Amino acid sequence: MSMALFLEPVDVWLFRDGRPFDAGDDHYARTLFPPFPTVLQGVIRSHHLRVKGIDLNDKSAIQRTVGTATSYGTLRLRGPFVAQRTGDAITRYFPLPADAVPFANGTVKPAQPQAPSATGARTCWDNYIPFLLFPVESEPRKPDEGAWLSECDLWNYLYGQPVQPLSASELFVIEHRYGIGIQKERNRVVEEGKLYAAEFVRPADGVGLYLD
Repeated sequence: MSMALFLEPVDVWLFRDGRPFDAGDDHYARTLFPPFPTVLQGVIRSHHLRVKGIDLNDKSAIQRTVGTATSYGTLRLRGPFVAQRTGDAITRYFPLPADAVPFANGTVKPAQPQAPSATGARTCWDNYIPFLLFPVESEPRKPDEGAWLSECDLWNYLYGQPVQPLSASELFVIEHRYGIGIQKERNRVVEEGKLYAAEFVRPADGVGLYLD
């Protein structure tokens, strides 16, 4: 059975990048957006266990239901993709390719466009869109940080047409929040040297994560 999911937060999101974090040592917790697929694997499997009413202390029941830490059974996942929902339509977004050449009018084109050798009609929404990396003879330039293309614009880009990238701030913003360590044994007195900061993702209205 195939299923498409669109996840929207009720508040901000924090997806840690896996590096150690402890107030007083590395005091800055960085976030990844979109997160790694394994993060959503864990979310879906945990939700499935709860829906099925599986005892989380019963390891054999967990394994029969969602597999193990190294084998996910029949669960296969594609994504997550940053996406925006407008009514019933969902648009996926992708980071601007590294071979993009910017122009003065704000549009970008690939350094050396090569049309994919696909046959038949192409559409902006295609579950089997080929994510192709084309070789470039000229030296690629670093694109603007935080630029994104809609799926339709990505298709046009791959065919060598100029497209207008979207700033990341139109899809989501990164919020920096700060806190301090507390000594519980001393009536919640501030712990010296335990200042920390964390990055949180606040998606724009209708923006979330899409996955199959």
